[in-house]
Amino acid sequence: MYNVEKNQGLTQMNKSILKIVTFCVLLLLCQFTVAASSLEKVQPSIDRLIKNCDPNINVGIMVKSLNTGKIIYQKNADQLFMPASVLKIFPAAAALTSLGPNYVFQTKVLAQDVAVNQGTLNNDLYFYFDGDPTLTQQDIDNLITTVAQFGIHTINGNIYIDDTVFDQEVSGPGWMWDERNFCYAAPTSAIIIDKNCFSLQITTPQKPNKPATLTSNNYEKFISIINQVTSKQPGNGSCPFNLHATSDNVYRVNGCIAPNKTIGLSVAIRNVRLYTKNMLLEKLREHNIRLLGEIKFKNTPTDTLLYALAEHKSKPLSELLKTMLKKSDNSIADAVFKKIGYNYFHKTSTWHSSAQAIANILASKTGISFKKMKIVDGSGLSRYSLVSPAQLVAVLRYAYTDKNINQAFTSSLSIAGADGTLKYRMPNLKNRVYAKTGNMEGISSLVGYIKTAHQGNLAFAITVNSFLNNNIKYRQLQDKICTILANM
Repeated sequence: MYNVEKNQGLTQMNKSILKIVTFCVLLLLCQFTVAASSLEKVQPSIDRLIKNCDPNINVGIMVKSLNTGKIIYQKNADQLFMPASVLKIFPAAAALTSLGPNYVFQTKVLAQDVAVNQGTLNNDLYFYFDGDPTLTQQDIDNLITTVAQFGIHTINGNIYIDDTVFDQEVSGPGWMWDERNFCYAAPTSAIIIDKNCFSLQITTPQKPNKPATLTSNNYEKFISIINQVTSKQPGNGSCPFNLHATSDNVYRVNGCIAPNKTIGLSVAIRNVRLYTKNMLLEKLREHNIRLLGEIKFKNTPTDTLLYALAEHKSKPLSELLKTMLKKSDNSIADAVFKKIGYNYFHKTSTWHSSAQAIANILASKTGISFKKMKIVDGSGLSRYSLVSPAQLVAVLRYAYTDKNINQAFTSSLSIAGADGTLKYRMPNLKNRVYAKTGNMEGISSLVGYIKTAHQGNLAFAITVNSFLNNNIKYRQLQDKICTILANM
C-alpha cells in the first residue's frame, strides 16, 4: 500500500514537471517564432522607410549581430562614402589599442641646470609641447608660476619651444579653405592652447549705420583685431559680413549686421607659433620674469640630461575620448590621430604617417583591407576620407569584442535620449542606442550599437551622402531604422 501511494505521488510529480518543461519549450518556441518573424520584417520595413524618405537616396547600411556575426541588413555596405565625424571611431579604437586608456599627454618646462644665482637662471629653458588637445592658457600660467617658485626673476639664456611631435602641416588634407577661420577647423599643432581658438562677440547699436562693439575673451595681447562692422540690415548680398585672418594673426571683421543684435564667433588662431611666442612673453611679464635672450623653436636635446621644472598632465585618454566622441570634438580627434602616428613610428608625425599607423594597428584586429578605403585625418572634417559601412561595423565589432578597450570605447559614445550629440534624439530608445553621429554639408551618418528586444546587441552603420539642403529627414530616417532594429 505504501509503495503504491509512493509511486502514485512520483507519477503525479513527474506529470507536473512534464507540464512545466512543456510550457517552457512552448514559450521558447513562441519567442523564437516572434523573433524570427520580426527578423523577416526588417528587410522590407527598412526598404520601405528608405523609399519613402528619398527614392534617389545615396545611402549605405550595414547591420550585424554582435552575438552571432550574422548580417541582419545591408544596402551598399561595401560602397565608399564620405563619413564625416563617424570617422572618429578609427582613431578612438586605434588609440585605445596602441596608447592604452590610461595614456596622458605631458607638457613640460625643462632646463639643463636648475641652479639659480641671485634670482638668475644662467641657462636655457625648453617648453616641450606634446600635442595635448586640452591644454589651456591657465595651464601655461600655472607652468610659469611653478618656474617662478624656483626664485627665478631673470633668464640669462633663450627659451626654446619644442613643437616637433607633429609636423607643421596644421590643416588636414582636404579641409575646406573657407572653414579654416573657424574653431572646428583650428590648426592641429603640437601646441594646442584653448583648442587654438578665441571667442569674439559683436554687438550692434539700435541706430543704423553705426559702428558695432567688439569684445573677445582676453586674447587681444596675443593677436590684433580690426573691427569694421556696421549696424545695417544686409540685403540682396550687399554688405556681407566677413572675417579675414592674416599669417601674423591680424583679424579683420567687416560688413553689416542688423541693428540691435549680438552674434558670437569661435575663431581659429592662424599662426600658432607666433601666438604661443606672444603668450609666453606676456606670461613672463605677468610673473616678473625678465628674459635676456629670445624665444625660438628648437628640438629638445636628447643627448643632454634635462630637469623638469614644471609639468602638466592631461586627463587619461579614456576621459578625452568621451569628449571626442560624445561632443564630436575635432581638436581632440586630430591630436589623438597625430599622436598615434608619433608613438607608432617614433618620429615627427604627419597626416600621412598617422593614417598609416592606424591602418597598421587596426588591420589585423578588424580584418579591414585599408587599401580599399582612405583615411586622411582623425576628425572626419576632410572630404578626402572614404569609408564603407562594412568597414565602420568592423571597427565597432572589434571594439565591442576586445575586453581591453570595450568599456572605454563604448562608454565614450553618445547615448540616445541622454547625452552627447544624441541627447535630443530617439528618446524612445533611451539607453538602448550608443552611437556616434556625423554631419556635414551633404553628409549624414550614424554608427554604433543597439540593444534589441530579442536579437541581442547589434552593430550598425548608416551613411547618407550627396544631398542638398539640410539633413533633418535623413537623421529622422536613421532614428526610424534604429527603432525597427531595437524592436527585433
